[in-house]
Amino acid sequence: MKFLSILFTLLFLSLPLSVYELLMFSVSNCIYCIAFNEQVAPTYNDTKYAETLPLTIIDNADIPEWFHIAYAEGRIEPIKRTPTFIIFDEKSKAEVNRFVGYNGKEWFYERVASWIEHHKRITPQRILKTHTHMDIHKCILHNS
Repeated sequence: MKFLSILFTLLFLSLPLSVYELLMFSVSNCIYCIAFNEQVAPTYNDTKYAETLPLTIIDNADIPEWFHIAYAEGRIEPIKRTPTFIIFDEKSKAEVNRFVGYNGKEWFYERVASWIEHHKRITPQRILKTHTHMDIHKCILHNS
C-alpha cells in the first residue's frame, strides 16, 4: 500500500504545473505594445516559454477586477510605462518580477528565457536522476 502511495505521489509531482503567469500591461496607442502584439503575441503561447509563463495581455481600457485589487493591496507595483511585463505568482497572487519596454522579439525572448533559467523549480525528473534505483527501493522498503 505504501508503494502505491509513493508511486502516486511521484506521478502527481511529474504533472506540469504552472505557478507563474506573464502579464503584459498594454495601452492601445503604445507603438511598442503594437509591435509586441504583431511580432510575439500571436505565437507566444505555442512556445516552450509559455509552459512556464503563459501570457495574458491586459489592456488599460479593460483592466480586470482582480488586477485592481492586487494593485490596491500592493501585490502589484505601479505601472509607469508600457508595455510592462509582470511575472505574477499564481499562488501568492503577487508580482515577483517585471521588465519594462519592448525592444524586439529577440530582446523579449532573452528576458523571458533568462528569468525561467534563474527560477527553475526542482522537477521530479531531476530528483529521480539524483537518486539511484537502490535509494528508491530502500525508501519503499522502509515505508512498507
